[in-house]
Amino acid sequence: IRQTIYLCCTPCYLTAGGLSRKVKDIYRHPKYAPDSKKNKNVPKSFDFDLALVELDRKIDFSTTVRPLCLPCTSGTSWALKLRDKAVSCRDHETLLLSSELVKAMFISEERKDDFIQMDVLIKQGQKRLNCLEDAKKVKDFENVADIRDAVTDNFLCTGGIDPVVDPQTCKGDSGGPLIIQHNKRYIQVGVISWGTVVSCQGYKRKTPVPSASRDFHAEIVHSMDWIEKVVKNELIYLK
Repeated sequence: IRQTIYLCCTPCYLTAGGLSRKVKDIYRHPKYAPDSKKNKNVPKSFDFDLALVELDRKIDFSTTVRPLCLPCTSGTSWALKLRDKAVSCRDHETLLLSSELVKAMFISEERKDDFIQMDVLIKQGQKRLNCLEDAKKVKDFENVADIRDAVTDNFLCTGGIDPVVDPQTCKGDSGGPLIIQHNKRYIQVGVISWGTVVSCQGYKRKTPVPSASRDFHAEIVHSMDWIEKVVKNELIYLK
């Protein structure tokens, strides 16, 4: 999987697979409020760290430019082979995120304009509790009484060294998709938001991976109601 996406401003353009499109509008999640938890000693909240970009023209799909599936839509029910069944958004979430360790991937820029697939594991259940413990080690959170005020259930967690060493995201990866492959389809379940460790210098990742290095991704499923309000007529949504 390879992708090339650049966002710049004044004016803004998006480039994918060599095709450039002007950005018509940007929609920030209405619940994104970085200062909302300062009373709980969280200096900056990343909850609902999501935005949608509207282009002035559609991107033409090809062998090198393809869309990702979104959970909680009828098209993804086809991809999950659930098209003949009455399914809900919760059913998609259960199927895609059904175990403590879920294989996933993100796309990272290893060198300028050179992108590579990085395989990671989404941690859930007991494994997710280890993510919370590592988040407590972040200096900015040292006065947070309950780490779940900073790391809410709206985040998916990757990283760490147990059971295997997960690749780390770099600052330039932020905003990119967290993807689960199901058969030959690719379904986006998260958006790279923030991490516990500054793990890269330029394009170079630190080695060995710091044991407390965790990455947190804004979960898509929990924001599908908002996506439906913005993207009203493009998809058929499940409830």
